[in-house]
Amino acid sequence: MKPSTDLFELVHSLSPSEKRYFRLFCSRSGEDRSTNSLRIFDAVLTQNSYDESALKLEFKGEKLLDNFPSEKHYLYQLVLRAMRNYHHGKTPEAQLHHMRQDLSFLAGKGHHAAAKKLLRKAKKLAETHQLFGEWLGLLGFERQYIKVIYRKNLAGKLEEIVKEKEKVRGKWEQEMDLLALYDQYLALVRRHNWGQERLRAAAQELREHFLLQSFPSNGSFNAKSCYWLCSAIHARLHQDNHTALQSWRNNIELWQAHPEKLKSETHSYRRAVSNYLAACSDSGDRNDYEWGLEAMNALPRRTFQEKLEHFTNYSFNRFYWWLEQGKMETAQANLPEIEADLNRFEKGLTPSRLIAFCYNIAVLQFFTNSPTPSNQYLQRILNGDFGEVRTDLQLRARWLLLPVHFDLGHLDLWEHLSGSLKRATKRLRPLSEAENRLARLLSKAYRAGKVDITDPDDLAWIQDGEDFPVEEIRYWLQAKLTGESLADTYRTSLTP
Repeated sequence: MKPSTDLFELVHSLSPSEKRYFRLFCSRSGEDRSTNSLRIFDAVLTQNSYDESALKLEFKGEKLLDNFPSEKHYLYQLVLRAMRNYHHGKTPEAQLHHMRQDLSFLAGKGHHAAAKKLLRKAKKLAETHQLFGEWLGLLGFERQYIKVIYRKNLAGKLEEIVKEKEKVRGKWEQEMDLLALYDQYLALVRRHNWGQERLRAAAQELREHFLLQSFPSNGSFNAKSCYWLCSAIHARLHQDNHTALQSWRNNIELWQAHPEKLKSETHSYRRAVSNYLAACSDSGDRNDYEWGLEAMNALPRRTFQEKLEHFTNYSFNRFYWWLEQGKMETAQANLPEIEADLNRFEKGLTPSRLIAFCYNIAVLQFFTNSPTPSNQYLQRILNGDFGEVRTDLQLRARWLLLPVHFDLGHLDLWEHLSGSLKRATKRLRPLSEAENRLARLLSKAYRAGKVDITDPDDLAWIQDGEDFPVEEIRYWLQAKLTGESLADTYRTSLTP
């Protein structure tokens, strides 16, 4: 554990109301150590990135520096303790936990009228928020409790509980099974080393599951959401962009029909909108894409975590959309802010999102005749310890290095770069015929020091783009052959 980094991230993740409560919590304690903690807390809050030397300079000559690591650890634990108090009973799960304790107390003291009233309230809360595990726990308590308080019609009450248990268990099992199916679809999406035929065969096998044959209209929110997610991914794997887009849209509408879920699980809703935006991009639906960006931008971003999620989803998709639309000048104008946020939030990004951010920035720099920074972002991908994450983009980064180094004049690096590319590809799969063909064209360019393609079949292939391995390189070859800028060549390709 790195206490200093963790402390910085914890402090900056707090919302304004949580920060106010922490200050109040410290002032109420009356302890000298809490006063020191509050001072360190405020000092860390002023920093944009953790700088321990600056903190030590600020507290120079004070006793708290005698054991600064201990003071930071105490502050970390104090923040957690304050937040436990602040969030006490705020989530439905926490409320049910406390209600369950209260039920045991009331029942044990013989306050049966109050216990029965609280039990009805707890079951209603569990039903409203579809917390099936907690609901079953309450039914288990009720089963034991009625044996104490009912002397007449006990059999009838027990039968009612059995039926209610069967209903709850059925909904829960349906939800869990659909969640498992969604996880299996999600795993398929990440199998970048599988061919299309194998992926589609595996997806079809999942699609034949009885739970995916019809929409679970009486199911839970999660069951319904997973149904649409499975349908969307299945359509995407079969390149049915229209069905995929409609399924993602249905999932968004499901969220919007449950405002209590949207409010309590904003993170999941952000991801749902992000997936919807990816489907809009695949289908070329500009209006819906911009609607999705607006919906995402409207979500709160007060805490560090919310700001991280906003950057991960909104900033990423907005930047990607600028590239898709050929708005290179807009993307370049906003690049300094994006790069600053990328460095700020890098540790919080998933590896797949970090790779995608770096690749898209590299493409922008490549398209705007800036090969040096493009190379730096490509190297950031290839030098990172990403393992099997986004191997598709890791390979594309190796491909893009070839024209980048050509533009840098590093013609002596061909053997090294092409050899590295071939080895990385063969670890996953054999090179395709199209990839070998592209490698031969680039090898010829490296040897000649210029792009000079005269073969009619090769020229037609570059123009039409059928089965072309890397579209960015196709536009680059076109630009070299016509003398037009790469950005303009790309923008021309967007014109129907």
